[in-house]
Amino acid sequence: VADLADEVGTDNTSNNDAYLVLLGRITMIAYSLEEELRDNGSSLDALLQYLYQNFGLTDTPWDQDDILDALEQLVGDNFDYETFFNTYLLTSQEIPEVNSFELFDFD
Repeated sequence: VADLADEVGTDNTSNNDAYLVLLGRITMIAYSLEEELRDNGSSLDALLQYLYQNFGLTDTPWDQDDILDALEQLVGDNFDYETFFNTYLLTSQEIPEVNSFELFDFD
């Protein structure tokens, strides 16, 4: 993701293809994270609320370790989120396919 973000830069109109790939990858990572959180009794919304309450309201800077700590607070150590982030955010490893019909509970 970081390499794509560097390629896209701040003016996403200069490299539309890289921007679309980056946007799609981030969307799939967020969806995969949401699925893991739901499987463990939480949600991406709960994570964002936690980060806002603990960092946003206090203007406290945060980093990836703070996100990992927040995830542990929300769901314990039922899932290896550090490996999840290192695999999907810091590499170009393929994200598992998602059945888009499952997103909306279509049968």
